[in-house]
Amino acid sequence: MKRKLRIAFVSLIAIVITFLCCTGAQCKARQTQPTKYGDFYYSIMTDDETGEQYIRLQGLTEQGQQKKYVIVPSEINGIKVRELNYRGGAWYYEGNLYSEQLEKIYLPYGIKVYRLAFNSCKKLKDLILFHIPDNIENINYYYAVPNIYISSSLYDEEEFGSSNLFECKYDINIKFANVSFMYNFGDSPYAGYYWIDDLDYGTKIEYVPEDPVRDGYEFGGWYKEPECVTEWNFKEDTLPEQAVTDEGDELYQETRLYAKWI
Repeated sequence: MKRKLRIAFVSLIAIVITFLCCTGAQCKARQTQPTKYGDFYYSIMTDDETGEQYIRLQGLTEQGQQKKYVIVPSEINGIKVRELNYRGGAWYYEGNLYSEQLEKIYLPYGIKVYRLAFNSCKKLKDLILFHIPDNIENINYYYAVPNIYISSSLYDEEEFGSSNLFECKYDINIKFANVSFMYNFGDSPYAGYYWIDDLDYGTKIEYVPEDPVRDGYEFGGWYKEPECVTEWNFKEDTLPEQAVTDEGDELYQETRLYAKWI
């Protein structure tokens, strides 16, 4: 009798563990073996219910581990990137961006990041967000990054509860990025913002994003004004120096670059 009870108990524990593990993404989708793509390892996921394929980024390659700045791709070989790191069960997470060099990471639109993804990036200081994640109230807990930057277009006073990002209802350290690359045409996506970055005032723009695309037009460079009169010289032009109030408080200044279309 005791032996039967012991077997039943062990079986129950096994069922519970299996159930908890299957609450994660891995039981809802099949994945290929991790493959290298530039700075990342990735797997192609296939949703068991819909058959949809998407990319899950698993970690940094040796190449990615040596870089100070990394851009998360929005797609790989025509398949959309949907996840960075992932929940592998009820209590554990898999995939980690291990790096002793990484200082800044750019996260495009629509990519879900699970917690602990950046725990092994000891030098990581800046996360550039192109969208507001669903887990905004836990963003520091999930991302564990000292500085998180968004474009001012993403700010919603009703959502944050204050015009001061440091006194909002969520205890999060979000700031406005001070460099913005604008699409510069009517009905452009994402409130007109193509790319954002944050740099020290008085310095040169370090990274120039890939050229934007517009149907029926060719890209003609980045300019200082919407009318596209003065082209930005990335070798010489710098951001404005830090401005301060009479009381010595630092002022936020956004530098906008505008795409020219031919």
